[in-house]
Amino acid sequence: MSNRRGTPARRAVRGERRWPIGALVVGGIVLAFLVVFAIVVVLDVRGQAGSTAPSGVTSYSNLSRNHTEGPVDYPQNPPVGGDHNPVWQNCGFYSKPVRNENAVHSLEHGAVWITYRPDLPQGQVEKIKNLAEKSYVLASPYPGLPSPVVASA
Repeated sequence: MSNRRGTPARRAVRGERRWPIGALVVGGIVLAFLVVFAIVVVLDVRGQAGSTAPSGVTSYSNLSRNHTEGPVDYPQNPPVGGDHNPVWQNCGFYSKPVRNENAVHSLEHGAVWITYRPDLPQGQVEKIKNLAEKSYVLASPYPGLPSPVVASA
């Protein structure tokens, strides 16, 4: 009275497990759907990154990353990249201007440099100082800024 496969209880004892073909097909379809959905979401986010920037945001590309000991004449004010000093500026809040060449090195390593006009009201300077308590944030006054506050990354 026994067959080759045995009863379901016997198959379980032997470690055999058979999935119905329908469950395998449905599982494969669900898995494929999730993979396609994840790819579409990632591509959509990447595709919109440049189109959702607020007004006044400027992007720069192909900036050099060479180390130099001397001063650098940067085309942007404040600079956003380019040749820089081999020593980076430690992140944090500074009440006096820092050297461009050191701050640009910090930018190269992923810091955000918040520059502000020296005559910015003290209450606003305090808000910037609080932001500079975060990791990878450098803040310093910068004479001659085109706006009261500029963030570079």
